[in-house]
Amino acid sequence: MKNAQAVMSIGTLICALSPVATSSMTIRYPLFIVGAIVIAIGAYDYRHAKRAQAKEEAR
Repeated sequence: MKNAQAVMSIGTLICALSPVATSSMTIRYPLFIVGAIVIAIGAYDYRHAKRAQAKEEAR
């Protein structure tokens, strides 16, 4: 579960820093989309791990 949180934080940093690389404050959408995909992968992994943990505790 901690790995998923780390992946989501990396995705958040990618999204937050996407306009920083240019001189103007325009968002570079391809980099922003990559960050959003990384966040979605982390969220999926987090939900999957949480369900597996709840199923294991129920036994």
